[in-house]
Amino acid sequence: MKRILAIEYPELALEWIDNDISPMDVTVGSHKKIRWKGRCGHEWVAIVKNRVNGSGCPYCSGNKVLKGFNDIETLFPDVASEWSEENYPLTPDRVTAKCNKKVKWCCSYGHSWEARISDRTDGHGCPVCEQNSRIIRFSDVGIVGVSFDMLSIQFSDENQISIDAASGSLRKMYLWKCGSCGEDFRASVGYMLKGAVCPACRKEVSKRNYESMLEERKDLRARRFRLPPLAFEYYAYQEGLQFFKDDDSIIGIPFQYFLPKHRTAIEFSEQRDCSKQHRRRKGVVNDLCLRTKTKMIRILDSTEGSYKDCLCISRVDDSYEGISEALQALFGILHIDADIDVERDIESIKCHLRH
Repeated sequence: MKRILAIEYPELALEWIDNDISPMDVTVGSHKKIRWKGRCGHEWVAIVKNRVNGSGCPYCSGNKVLKGFNDIETLFPDVASEWSEENYPLTPDRVTAKCNKKVKWCCSYGHSWEARISDRTDGHGCPVCEQNSRIIRFSDVGIVGVSFDMLSIQFSDENQISIDAASGSLRKMYLWKCGSCGEDFRASVGYMLKGAVCPACRKEVSKRNYESMLEERKDLRARRFRLPPLAFEYYAYQEGLQFFKDDDSIIGIPFQYFLPKHRTAIEFSEQRDCSKQHRRRKGVVNDLCLRTKTKMIRILDSTEGSYKDCLCISRVDDSYEGISEALQALFGILHIDADIDVERDIESIKCHLRH
């Protein structure tokens, strides 16, 4: 009896996205490469059997690099600042903190050396500077702009020495307790003097940055595919332009918008419109419009190619200005002199949507 993935591992089926087959169509031992989206929000491709055996998100595990999330430039900016230009074209935003690759480094004193990336993120620094390091007394005046009181509070009692007796070597690690989150972590005196942040807080900051990036992309998609038709509706109401939504009385296929006075159909591009299937469907709709003497106007995404047997208005880009120019052209074809400025009217457009 076949062991179906969706039945035996429903939690994996929930991470199944945008694939040509269903999780009901594959077995738990399948070697098919499938696209997944984890609860973390990351997307990746992996073999079904490997997922069943426990493999997860390669970005969260540090096996693959995701710029802005787990690269050393994001997580360890101090380490990345010592990245040698001799490593080019490899850059610190293209490697993870766990990478064991040996690369070249150059410290602020001009010393050059070679070391594994993982060793650097574990706290190992310039060997020349370490050799020349001395005992640093934290109570000395003018060492670094980090307060003695702040560091002494974070210095753990489990170190079994006083803070002013700690070595300034970047290689010597001590236990600290983060003053923000309360987590224990290990770090060298050198990195603490530079104002190092505990790994838990650093990870949380990276997570917030990543979530912020996802939100920005979400806003961009909304602006790209949802805002243009909503803005059209708003300005149509402002100009007293009558239209019907999803009207199928003309050709048997619903138009996104139909203007009876102008006998004109209006279609805005959607996120899925670039597939061959959707382009063929639009070609059929255009042909039916031609036969029924119905004008078809298509407002296209900036990346979408034009169509035959219809009027096409291509947006220059997804900015408010680009959307405004496309709508201005649309109303111009309808011989309506509309005052259109999406950026100026964005709050009114949103209010119109809510009502």
